[in-house]
Amino acid sequence: MGFGTRFIVIAVCTIVTVGAQDAAPAPTAPPSVRQPAVKTPSATPSFSSTPIDTQIVLGLTYIRGSINGSRPLDVVLDSGASESIVTPQLTEELHLKTEETAAAAGPGRGGDNLLHMVHGATLTLGGTTIVDQTIAALPIDYVAQQAGVPTDGIFGGNFFTSFVVDEDYTAHTVRLLDSATFAPSADFVSVAVNLASNVAFTRLAFRAPDGSELSGIFEIDSGLVADLIFAEPFVKAHPALLAGKRVDLPSVTAVGGNMQIQAGRIQALTLGSFVLKEPVAIFPSNAAGVLANAQIAGILGTGVLKRFHVIFDWPHQRMLLAPGPDVNIRSPGSCSGLSLRVALPDYHRLLVKGVIAGSPAAQAGFLAGDVIEAVARGTDELRPDPGLQLAAVVKELGEPGQSFAVLIVRQGKPMRLTFLTRELY
Repeated sequence: MGFGTRFIVIAVCTIVTVGAQDAAPAPTAPPSVRQPAVKTPSATPSFSSTPIDTQIVLGLTYIRGSINGSRPLDVVLDSGASESIVTPQLTEELHLKTEETAAAAGPGRGGDNLLHMVHGATLTLGGTTIVDQTIAALPIDYVAQQAGVPTDGIFGGNFFTSFVVDEDYTAHTVRLLDSATFAPSADFVSVAVNLASNVAFTRLAFRAPDGSELSGIFEIDSGLVADLIFAEPFVKAHPALLAGKRVDLPSVTAVGGNMQIQAGRIQALTLGSFVLKEPVAIFPSNAAGVLANAQIAGILGTGVLKRFHVIFDWPHQRMLLAPGPDVNIRSPGSCSGLSLRVALPDYHRLLVKGVIAGSPAAQAGFLAGDVIEAVARGTDELRPDPGLQLAAVVKELGEPGQSFAVLIVRQGKPMRLTFLTRELY
């Protein structure tokens, strides 16, 4: 039985964007009466609110989970996914039976976006297990390539609509709390949300580069590794957003294929009672899915969320925020101009996917396809490093005003390139 016109909201956890669909209704304002969210049919044969250790990789929350009692799986916990996702390889390994198909209309174009649905799955995180779940199989190898760590899948709406999800980004822990007994601390600021297709939307106010005051509906997505990304129709309707400095970034991979984007800044973003200054904004130019939806202003990502202790309380249609130590830190954006990925299955082989024109990396002579063998600060010794970690390299090169030497291999020939990092936007 096929459902070719069914659309599923899927966050794909790329370095700069997410995939989602354009059919989910967007709220025009936060709800005045909060009704409990509709939960995915499930039972909880075991439940625990004990903190679960996480690993934050380039803003993504990696956590150990399992499906049908499987081996420990490396999954991304993602508020932007209405259904949990597994790779086709894992589907074969676990002998999961796929049934009907559904479309995941992501923001990219030209790629595979067909999901194969799996029913009756048992999902486990920490000491909590939920049964009789619907999940889906989708190729997401590019998530692992762009995060630089093994990625078996994404755990999303199955958990966010069944529990209150308490994520302490500073402590690197997640707790799953019983929505029936949960009572928030007075230290948290409440932000009202509306749910559509098991993902949450909220209205945010912000100031454009020219100083004009705007507002719009944003999806809340912990799978978007950026401060925020605007929907293309919203940008066209509000050209003031493009008044500031912008740079063209290398194309990115998302559900549906590739997407062309620019990066810049807006003056300020208001989230609850917090005002964040000069967040980085992404502007797509050939978007599909939710980023082509005229009802949506854009998507709020982990570049903002990770500045807080966040409680995703979808059952009561709210998000609760307590400021973290980095709440007022200005995101540096790209300072090198390098877009990097790993070559699978070797997670320590770093490739240059693209280079921003006019950037320090471009001026130093980097080219797409170069293999990075080592990175050293200043005049430190430079020798091949077989344990190179993508996230560590991205973090180090993200500091402005620093001198770096990089050992690369191009067409079998080793080369040493040097540059001084600076903010590009």
